[in-house]
Amino acid sequence: MKLPFEDIVKENSAWILAYVRTRLSNKSLAEDLVQDIWIKVYRAYDGYVEDGRLRSWLMRIARNTLLNHQSRADRISAFSLDEATDEDLTLYGVLSDSESPEEEYLRKDLVRQVLAYVETLPNEQRRVINLRFIDGLSVSETAKCMRIPEGSVKSKTHYAIKTVKERMNFTVKKGEKTMNCTDIYKYLFVYALGKISAQNKEMVEKHIAACKQCADVASALKSLIPHMSFGLDDETAHFSVEFPDLDLAFTGVRCEHPNFEAINRQLDAWNGDIPEDRTLIDGRFNQYTSLLGHFDNEGNEIGFELIDGANGCISVRITHIERFYRYMWHYDVYYKSNPLVKKPQSVAVSKEAPDLRYGYASNMLEASAKSALYQAIPADASNVRIRRGNGMIDCQSYKFAYVDRYVVEDERIVLEYSYLKKD
Repeated sequence: MKLPFEDIVKENSAWILAYVRTRLSNKSLAEDLVQDIWIKVYRAYDGYVEDGRLRSWLMRIARNTLLNHQSRADRISAFSLDEATDEDLTLYGVLSDSESPEEEYLRKDLVRQVLAYVETLPNEQRRVINLRFIDGLSVSETAKCMRIPEGSVKSKTHYAIKTVKERMNFTVKKGEKTMNCTDIYKYLFVYALGKISAQNKEMVEKHIAACKQCADVASALKSLIPHMSFGLDDETAHFSVEFPDLDLAFTGVRCEHPNFEAINRQLDAWNGDIPEDRTLIDGRFNQYTSLLGHFDNEGNEIGFELIDGANGCISVRITHIERFYRYMWHYDVYYKSNPLVKKPQSVAVSKEAPDLRYGYASNMLEASAKSALYQAIPADASNVRIRRGNGMIDCQSYKFAYVDRYVVEDERIVLEYSYLKKD
C-alpha cells in the first residue's frame, strides 16, 4: 500500500540530503537540489507502483537529478529570452516591447542580467519564474509542484515579471536601454555621504529620478548615515549595510596606516598606478558576490583587479589609488551578480508561517574595533522583533535592524531579528 506523499518526505528527507551533500560541498546548493528532487518525486508519485523498492526508486531520481545538475546550469546560461512557454508567453516579451529581441538583446550578458534579477525575487516568485521559464512547466504543472492554485501561479508570475521589469529598467523603444541599476549601485553610498564627483552625482540623480528602487536605497542611506557611529577618529571601525531584497551590501573599514606619508611618496613616484609586483592593499571575498566599487575617505574611486583564489574566494589587488590617509576608510560595494552561484540567504521565510521572516547577519573582523551591522527591512514590514542586536531605525523607504558595539579580535558580532511581511 502506497504511503501518503507527506509521509514519504518525512521518512526520506534526511538520507536524501545526506546523499546530495556527499556530492556537493555547497550546503545551500545541496538543499536547493533536494527541493528539485522532491518536486520530481511529487510529479512522478502518481505513477509509482509500490513494490517494496521505494528507496531504490528515490535514489534513482536523486542520482539523475545530480547528473543533470551541470547540464541544467549549462542550459540556463544559454537559454533564449524569447522561447515561448504555454500561452505563447516569453520572458523577453514581458520585459520589452521591441519587435526584434534576437536582433537587439539576445546576448549572454543580458541573459545573466535577467537571471540575476530573478534571483532577487521573493522565494515563491523566484520558484514560479524558474519552473515556468527555465524548466518549461505549464501553469497547471507549476501549481501542482508548488501546491498552490493556478490563479496564484498566474498572479505570482505577473508580479515577478513586473518586479524584474522595474529592476531591469527597460524602455519601450527599440534598441534602447536606460542606465542599469547595477551601474548605479556602486555610487549610492558615496552619493549619500555627499562625497561624489559632480559628473557621477549628475549620473546618479538622473537615474534615481526615473528608478524608484534606487531612489529608495539612496534615500534610506541618507537617512541612516547620521545614525551611524564609528567611535573615535583614531579607532579601527567597521560597518556593513545590507539590502537583502537586492543582494546588495555597502561596507566600510577604517584602519590606521602609520607609514602613510612614505606610501604617498611612493604613490607620487608611480603616479598612483601600483606595479604588478607590488601590493599595498589586498583583500578577498566569497564567490557568490561581486565587488562593484572601492572608494577612499573622500569618495575617490580606487582601481582594482580580481583574481580567482582558493576555496571559492576571490582575491582583490589594488591597481590605482591617489593617496593614503593615516586613518583611512575603505568603502566597498558588493552585489550578487552570478545567478548560478547560490548565496547564503540572510533572510529566511518561516516554514510554519509564510508571512514571517527571520533575518540574520554576523561578522568577525579579526581586530578590536567599533563594529556595526545594518540590514534593510521593507518599509511595510510589521512586528519587527530584535532578538540579538540594538534595535531598529526607521528610514521611511526602509527600516534597518542593527547591532552596533565594540568587539575584540576574536569576537563575532551577530544580528538576529524577525518581522512580518506579505509577498
